[in-house]
Parts: sequence; structure tokens; C-alpha cells
Amino acid sequence: MQPKIKHLSIWQSKPVAFFFFLLRRIGDAQLNQVAASLTFTTLLALVPFITITFIVISAFPVFADISTQFQNMITSTLMPSSSEVISTYMNDFIGKAGNLTAIGIIALGISAVLLINTVERTFNQIWQAKQERPLVWRVLIYWTILTLGPLLIGGGLSVWSWLFRFTDFPMLYPSLAAIIRVSGSIFLSTLILWAIFRFVPYRYVPGRHALIGALFTAVALEITRRGFGFYVANFNSYQIIYGAFAAIPVFLLWILCLWYVLLSGAVLTASLSYWRGETFRRRGRKRGRFDDVIKVLIKLYEAQQAGIALKTQDFRDEVAMGYDELGDLLVRLGKMDIIQDGADGWVLKVAPENIILADIFQSFVYCISEDDHDLWLQSLHDLMAPGLNTLNLSLAEFIQQAEAPKAQPAQTT
Repeated sequence: MQPKIKHLSIWQSKPVAFFFFLLRRIGDAQLNQVAASLTFTTLLALVPFITITFIVISAFPVFADISTQFQNMITSTLMPSSSEVISTYMNDFIGKAGNLTAIGIIALGISAVLLINTVERTFNQIWQAKQERPLVWRVLIYWTILTLGPLLIGGGLSVWSWLFRFTDFPMLYPSLAAIIRVSGSIFLSTLILWAIFRFVPYRYVPGRHALIGALFTAVALEITRRGFGFYVANFNSYQIIYGAFAAIPVFLLWILCLWYVLLSGAVLTASLSYWRGETFRRRGRKRGRFDDVIKVLIKLYEAQQAGIALKTQDFRDEVAMGYDELGDLLVRLGKMDIIQDGADGWVLKVAPENIILADIFQSFVYCISEDDHDLWLQSLHDLMAPGLNTLNLSLAEFIQQAEAPKAQPAQTT
């Protein structure tokens, strides 16, 4: 009997339960279909995006010596090995980037922006963000990605170029040089992915969560790249089937793997907010959602009394929710004109005396419609009416009633 109890406790442990929660979220996000869709989008926009990056890097003389390294890095990342056909065409396209006219550069920029926009919409779906970022902020983020991203890559390549080309370090310490090269690649990928996970979703994403997700994704990408390269080099039966066209399906499969790993890292990042307090174990979402709404409103009432506004992360001490659920709750309360997101944070928009608990219950849990002519539903509504009448009190009255038992001992003494 004892071994069975131990076996059950392992499966119910926090890491294992969170792992299965993560798998459920990956299934809910339909990553297979999303990754396939992004693979098709990538075929149309990848080369323009790389070309824009190459143009930005070439515009700075300090990065003039690393253009070849940049092309090698891109082709080795996109295809670990055995993709000479695609690499040749891509290098030929990138090599002619300097001859593009202004209209051509604008067209490439539009293609690159469309890819970023698709990624942003996908990330918002993963983070369950139903609102879109204002246009001004979207343009600013897109411009930052298209300019600072290439500069960051160029700076990283410059450091490695100096270390490995102008010193004897690789010859003196070949093993350590290989470790540093891989670690540097992971570090640069982590830095870029951290910025993507932190700022692309229209949700609050803690920097710590973005860093964990970015590091996991960067390591997973490196492992995937090496594993895929080993497969392509040693299991070449696809060449017998596809012949001269073998590079095309292999390239598509590789892009699909890249997107699946990247999106899985995004799901992990979005799910990390459920780790605290074992929120991923919660059941009874409707009742729990009503409890959380009341706690959020009370927290905002206390903040109003103190004359302060609250950030999204300030609510986590009161409610056991992930940031995507919490953000959705706050947005819904905002659409009901009960709260508003100001410059300093969230504040109550309505006086606590005018916030009726019955209205909150009907909005978040169960809505009773007076126009429903279904006999059974009308009977169910009649049964629930007394309970709603009990909730027909304001938030201020509820807080006063809840605090009354605490005040009674002080009065008697």
C-alpha cells in the first residue's frame, strides 16, 4: 500500500502537475496548426525580413567586416546542413540587397512587418489578449524590432569576430572555444527572445518569466538545430524519394520545427504565472472567477482609500490567477465602466456604493434574462432569484458587513 501512495504522490507533485497543465495549454493553443500557418507565412516573408536586417547592418561601417559571418549565421540557423540549394538562392538574394531601390526596400519592409504582425497576433492568442495594442505603439515596436534587432545581432557577431579571428584563443583552447561559441549563441538568442516574449504580447509579462521562457527556448532551439542536422546528415532516405527537390521539404520541416519550439516557449512563458500558489490546480472556474472579481474590487477600494493606483502585478497577492486570466478580468471590468486603466495604473471608476454585487454575479457567472420564455429556464431563474436578491447590495455595504465582526471585539473591550 505504501509504494502505491508514493507513486500517486509523484504524479500529483507540483512539477509533474504543472507539466501536464503545460501540455493542456499547448493543446488548447493548437500549436500544430499555428506552426504550420506560420511556416507558410515565413516562406513569403522570411527572405525580405533577413534582407532588411542585412541592409540595417550594412548601413553601419563598424559592422562592415561581419556581413559574411551574418550570412553564414542565418543559413546555418535556417538549415543545419545539406541545404546548398536554398542557401545559394538566399545568399544571392541578400547579396543583391544593396541594389534595391527605395520602392523595393519599402516593399520588403511591408513583407517583414506582415510577418511580425502575424507573430504578434499569435502571441496575443497564446496570452489570451483580446484587445489589440494601439497603432502608435505597434509601429514603435515594429520599428524597434527591425532596427535594434539587427544592431544587436551585429554587435554580438562583432564580439565573437574579435575573439575568434584576431586572437589565438581558438587554437590554444579549442574545447573551451567551442563551449563559448555555443554559449554565446544561446546567450544572444536568449536576449532576443526575452525582448520578444516581454514586449510583443499585449499583456503584462514579468521580466523574470520572459527570461526563463527565453532561456528554455534558446537551449531547445540549439538542441533542435543539432538534432535536425544529425538527422539530415545521417538519414538521407528523403533524397531517394524527392531527388533534386529534397531540399524543399527538408527546409519546410525545419521551419516548422523552429516555429513549434518558439511557440512552445511562448506557451511556457505565458504559463509561468500559474506556478505561484499552484494556480494551475484550480477547479470551479466560475465560482472562483466571482470570488476573484470581488477581491480585485476590494483591493481597488483599499487603493482608492490610500490614494494610489495599482499595477497588474499588485493584484497577485490577493488573487490566485495567471496574468492572462487576470488581464482578461481587468479588461472586462473596464468594459463595464467599473474600473479604468490610467497613466499610473488601475483605479475604481465608480463609487463603491454604486457597484452592485448581483450585477457582478450576472456578468461573470450566471445571467438571468427576463425575456426567456423557456419554461424550464424560467423555473430555474425563479429558484436562483432569492440568491440574487441576497447579493443585491453594494460593494461598500458588503465591505462594511465583512468588517463588522472584526470591529465588535474591539468595541466590547
